[in-house]
Amino acid sequence: MKSIDYFEFGLPIINNIHGDTWDAVEVYNIGMNYTGKPIDWDYLENTEQRKKAREFFETFLTELDFHRKVSNILEKMKYE
Repeated sequence: MKSIDYFEFGLPIINNIHGDTWDAVEVYNIGMNYTGKPIDWDYLENTEQRKKAREFFETFLTELDFHRKVSNILEKMKYE
């Protein structure tokens, strides 16, 4: 959950949890997945990385996006 706060403020993350967060970091380039190698701090502080983190939040994690997804689910359930 804390990663959502970081993305909201345009902060790329250092992730060590495999799963959907790991995949999002790789696909959307919103931080680094920690694999035991040295961390590239310049990469994380890069303006482009910060922009991508914020864009990820705006695209997938806003309250509006949540409501849209719930509405879509409820609409599909209506016809099942």
